[in-house]
Amino acid sequence: MDKLSLLCSRSLLSSNFKLTNTKIPFMDNPVNDNVNNSNRLRQGLSRFGYFLKKALPLIGMIMPLAYLGVACFVLLSERTKEILQPTNRYLLSGLLFVYGIFRLYRLIKSSKIKDEDE
Repeated sequence: MDKLSLLCSRSLLSSNFKLTNTKIPFMDNPVNDNVNNSNRLRQGLSRFGYFLKKALPLIGMIMPLAYLGVACFVLLSERTKEILQPTNRYLLSGLLFVYGIFRLYRLIKSSKIKDEDE
């Protein structure tokens, strides 16, 4: 092992290796911002957990559209026509489509409940 890789591995494994004043591209504030850290530490979340908690509503909005897109892809793609029998293809795309509509309904329903609470 050469000296540079040994030095890097030691610095990464040492307990006093810290990232300070680093910016994450999707956040405006530095990672070590006192308010951001205190909120995150109070909730007991890691950096990734904190980001995931903030990103879940966005993921919840995208997923119903993804299910509907996959249903259309399975139904209309030439490749799936070669692989799956028509009955299986219609059944799979129908299940994905119904599940996408269900998730979209739940998203709209939960947003209406939140609006009524405020």
